[in-house]
Amino acid sequence: MNKFALYLKNTGLKTTLKRSVHVALKRSGLIASTTLLMKTEPVQKTPIEKKFDVQLLDKNRAAEFDQMKFFTHISAEQLLTDQHCRVYLAIIDGNIAGYTMSEFDKQKEIHNLGTFLLKKGEGWIGPSFVDAAFRSRGIHTYLIRYAMNDPDLPVTQFYTAINKENIPSVRSFLCLLYTSPSPRDTERC
Repeated sequence: MNKFALYLKNTGLKTTLKRSVHVALKRSGLIASTTLLMKTEPVQKTPIEKKFDVQLLDKNRAAEFDQMKFFTHISAEQLLTDQHCRVYLAIIDGNIAGYTMSEFDKQKEIHNLGTFLLKKGEGWIGPSFVDAAFRSRGIHTYLIRYAMNDPDLPVTQFYTAINKENIPSVRSFLCLLYTSPSPRDTERC
């Protein structure tokens, strides 16, 4: 299935058309978007209660990941060869329901924004994605919490960048001790 058909299947025709117009307006300069750069205070790693099966991306799941990944600037092959990157997969009924990435000890390329130097003990969370069929189950927040508490990840402070209009994603990160330059409603954490 090509990428557009998969996107259309996951988001529906109305949302696809609305987003297409929005992207066209942004590219033409008629509207602007705001990206929030968020960070955590240093975190104390603690075990978390198991809610979903989580696996690291491996070559056995590479093709499935590449079909559902949503973001075109990443590929399983590239991620599997990066020693400073981990991809956490939420597995439900044997399928990838969503994922989040964590990167550390590297010059992080932020898609369409530039680079960010991750010093020792610092990490980047994202991109993250949950398939539309599995949304509103807490998978996004769980995956981020899982990555932040990975005892094998040499990171205690995390950064991320999120489109300000992606309210569910912003809420997930704020629920997990991220701070933002502007106050946000976190009562649904």
